[in-house]
Amino acid sequence: MLGAYINRVLFRSRGFVAAALLLCVVFPAAAEGIDCPKMLAETAAKKFGKPVIAGAQRQLVGLGFNPGGVDGWLGSKTKASLRQFCLGAQFALNNDLLAMLRNHEAIYKAHPDWKKTLASKGFLKWAEKQPDAKEIAQARQSGDAAAVIDVLDRYGKRKDSVPRVRGDEDYLVSYMLTKDDFEQLKSREKVAVRIGKLLGKAYADKDDFEAEAATALKGVPDYEEYVRLAEKYGRMQASYRLTAEAFDELKVANVPGYVLQAVEGLKDMNYPAGELDAAVQAELAKLSERAMELKPELVKLAEITPSGASMTAGSLAKFAEARQGDPLAAAVLEKLMPLQDVKYQNDKALAWAMKKVLTEIGEEIDNSTPLIIDHAEEVLVYVIDNASAQEISQKIKESTVPEIFLELMGSLEGVDYPDGELFWLAAKAKVEIAGFNNPIRKAIVNAIGKLATGKVDDALLEELKAAKLPPSVLDRLGTLKGRQFANAKALEDEVDRSFRQLGEQYEQYRPSVVAQARKRHPFDKTRNIQWSGESCNCVHNNLAGEVYGIYPYWMAGEKQAIDFSVQTRIGYLGLGFDDKGNIANASRWTSLDAGFIREARTYGSRVDLVIFRDDWREWDQASSEEKTALFENLAANIAALIETPLTDTFSRMKPYLTLGRNPPPVMGDGVTLYFSGYPQDDEAVEAFNAFVRTLRDKLKSHGRQYSLNIMFRSADMGKGIYDYRRLLALADSIEGKNKELDSLFLVLLQEPTTRDKKQLRQNIENGLHGKERMKLLRNVAVVLTYDGHSENQLVDDVIYTKDNFGGIGFWPQPVVSGVAAAASIGEVLHDNYLNSVNGETVLKPAVCQIVCPNRWAFRIVWDLFLLVLLASIPLYLLACDWRNFFDKNFMYFIAGGIVPFLLLTFALLFCDPAWERISKGNGILIFVIAAILVYSIWNYRDKKRKADLP
Repeated sequence: MLGAYINRVLFRSRGFVAAALLLCVVFPAAAEGIDCPKMLAETAAKKFGKPVIAGAQRQLVGLGFNPGGVDGWLGSKTKASLRQFCLGAQFALNNDLLAMLRNHEAIYKAHPDWKKTLASKGFLKWAEKQPDAKEIAQARQSGDAAAVIDVLDRYGKRKDSVPRVRGDEDYLVSYMLTKDDFEQLKSREKVAVRIGKLLGKAYADKDDFEAEAATALKGVPDYEEYVRLAEKYGRMQASYRLTAEAFDELKVANVPGYVLQAVEGLKDMNYPAGELDAAVQAELAKLSERAMELKPELVKLAEITPSGASMTAGSLAKFAEARQGDPLAAAVLEKLMPLQDVKYQNDKALAWAMKKVLTEIGEEIDNSTPLIIDHAEEVLVYVIDNASAQEISQKIKESTVPEIFLELMGSLEGVDYPDGELFWLAAKAKVEIAGFNNPIRKAIVNAIGKLATGKVDDALLEELKAAKLPPSVLDRLGTLKGRQFANAKALEDEVDRSFRQLGEQYEQYRPSVVAQARKRHPFDKTRNIQWSGESCNCVHNNLAGEVYGIYPYWMAGEKQAIDFSVQTRIGYLGLGFDDKGNIANASRWTSLDAGFIREARTYGSRVDLVIFRDDWREWDQASSEEKTALFENLAANIAALIETPLTDTFSRMKPYLTLGRNPPPVMGDGVTLYFSGYPQDDEAVEAFNAFVRTLRDKLKSHGRQYSLNIMFRSADMGKGIYDYRRLLALADSIEGKNKELDSLFLVLLQEPTTRDKKQLRQNIENGLHGKERMKLLRNVAVVLTYDGHSENQLVDDVIYTKDNFGGIGFWPQPVVSGVAAAASIGEVLHDNYLNSVNGETVLKPAVCQIVCPNRWAFRIVWDLFLLVLLASIPLYLLACDWRNFFDKNFMYFIAGGIVPFLLLTFALLFCDPAWERISKGNGILIFVIAAILVYSIWNYRDKKRKADLP
């Protein structure tokens, strides 16, 4: 209570010193070293010229204050704004008020959120660890613009540098437009109305505004975008309000009750400087007018006779009854009581007396005004004024994406992209109808060719309408009506140019569309990966190259069918690492039910672990020793994750079932590094190369045929660690002379792929020559994102990849369950990504479809037959009884032992991937050996039969 009383006393004075004392309580940093009243007085005393004051006024406007105009005069509003600015200053303090203003404006232009940044716990924690912590603290407290901006720039490279995969609450991000997103992009005006209701109000601080905004904009994707837009106009300013305590004090000060009732509606409302005065005066002016309006009523109630006029007891009683419960009427009645029964010469004289009484009431009202205003409490509040609110709402409305763009992008609905740039390029390619296989472009070209026309007329538009082109596209083409082109090709070129122009216009909507598409993916421990091969065949051994699928963790959940016959490897994306090289959320991998891994291996596919990071802003601040330690620790942690043993019963028994031929199964078959945005300076390149070598050595030490792959965007090819010769050196380093490890460079293609894949090939050809070029091309697998609609383009991409690169990949992993796009990918790969195999029979795929997925059962049975056969040889040679037994049951032995063993051998030779090297190229030899064996058995049996004859 004492604190509240002191505050009221201080603010009641409304003096500069009192306000400064309050500031010491609210913002201790601001009070240290500056005296706002003194600085303002010194500024006024210097009598600066109009240009200087006008400059200060412009700076105040830029910072969100209202100096009353830019007129060069240091008037009351400009002084009030300077005062508010000074009282709100927490950092970069200066005893020269105008110099501090210039500094703050310059800092704000470079870093709009600079005050929030300098006040954050993250900044303070970072600053404490710096070797020049004292200098940073000095710059924060009283540095000029250059010093503060330099500190903020340094911190900006480090701030939020932790990868987004840290802690169970963290997430990865991808980019996809859902049906709801398209609706949101159409209805930005509704969002403008919702955020408009938040503006023009006072909040305790920015956090209070953000909290209310989060509630009001619930359900709006990336609502932070709108909050940040609004906060550009927000500011802390002095505000005044009449509290309940102030009303109690005004009663003690004998302010009439009817006056207090008139301003009751202003209680606890915040008003900027000057606006409370106006609000109080407006309410009391209404009260004064209402008081004067009582005069005719009073005169009418008076008793008027030829002898004079008077207010009798009856007159006053009637007035009291008519105005019962009205404090103003009660006050007027009290003033009239001394005039009861006083005789006036006529009604005019009585009216004059009434006016005098009511004038006294008006004087009471006027005298109350300064008392009320003086009892207002001054507080600092966060506001976004009404004028700014209208501007913000207008900006949001202007970001509404026109219908034509949304219709052209329609085929992207539900298509996931790994980063914002790839998504945006895909969206822009759709808008520009880029690529010969774009469905809309093909429909236009076909219609022009069918009519053999060089102009857009009604006939062509009808043909296009019949092709079911979107109405907005028809409207776009309609703008070309009336123009004659040389021929059909010239018209096609003009259509292409028109839509390229549309793509340029589309750039202005990029922030809105990308923000709408940005999807956060929290990790759900309850969602298991459930893959099923659906009894398909094992991986074809005649695939033209590797087929790699990226499986992000958020795809987990329901059972998913995968065509493993055209899927050599799958990379699980879900783990990142911190600045010490520790794997974040390692349990996302180690706690997984490994059934999906066993299912993939059943069909001959391999499962890799994808290690991801996209934030390297702290890299420059780390020393060489810290970077080395980071990567060494990371390599050890990755190798440990890959070597995590499978603990199910079959996996534990596998070494024994295979008589020690196979080591205990582990979770990973390799690792893929996806370091998006990795620095490209020489030190970073060498650090990465050393890391890859370390990781290679740790993987090789386990004696398994692992794969070490690197994924990056096509736009990065030829730069930094992705320089052509550096990639070749990495491949040689990983694989070694004896191919102990496999390597693959997964290159994310950007749209339009028809152009990007050719550009990628050309860049590699220009960067390398001869065998080097061939080797790198064979180590590259291009990664596509298929939209599920452009099958012709998919076929074109697959065929081109087959002829030019060493593999093809897909983001995300195609799963067949209810997804037509995945089925299309499987069919296209079967039809276009298999090499012809001489001697291939119709029978083999049918047999292998059974043998390969169940090869462990066939292997175990084969081992049992082999043991029986091997055991039968010494028994036959050394034991007469057994020899007689074999001789008597020789045909049964052949039928029950030799023949099944031979069939099992042939089945495994041609269907078991582990036996593939033995069978490859030796088919004829194997058949010859089998024929000789069969003949030997027959010959033996024939001689035995003849020997038994008499």
